[in-house]
Amino acid sequence: MIDSRSHALCFQYLETWFRTLKTGTRIKDCQLDSADDLRKCLAVDAVTAVHVADITVLARERPETLATKVFPEEDIDPLHAMLESRGHRNVVGQVPDIHAVVIDLGRLVGSHPKPPPTLAGQEESLAGARKAQLGNPDA
Repeated sequence: MIDSRSHALCFQYLETWFRTLKTGTRIKDCQLDSADDLRKCLAVDAVTAVHVADITVLARERPETLATKVFPEEDIDPLHAMLESRGHRNVVGQVPDIHAVVIDLGRLVGSHPKPPPTLAGQEESLAGARKAQLGNPDA
């Protein structure tokens, strides 16, 4: 029998896997011509999503884990070189934790957390508050 904590962890992992499959592998963007192509695409993307989800969960639950426990060091060095060439922080020669590597990989693929949506009228309210703080008589 699975206890409620184990059930919740399994559910959370499945949610991470489905989100990774859907957005991380961009499975929606595949233009497939046959059922066989779909099977092959799903097989590769599902395995990729499992690995990415594992790394994501590890980065969330044990962020201090050294990246070399997950990736070979010869894979981390090119990642750092690419980040440095794109103007990100100087990380060459450092052994990062898994949390930093997940963030760095996200930077390389252009994945950034989305800001929360603004509410209707929120911008106008903030502009009015700024004018009032500055003592603008037109506020």
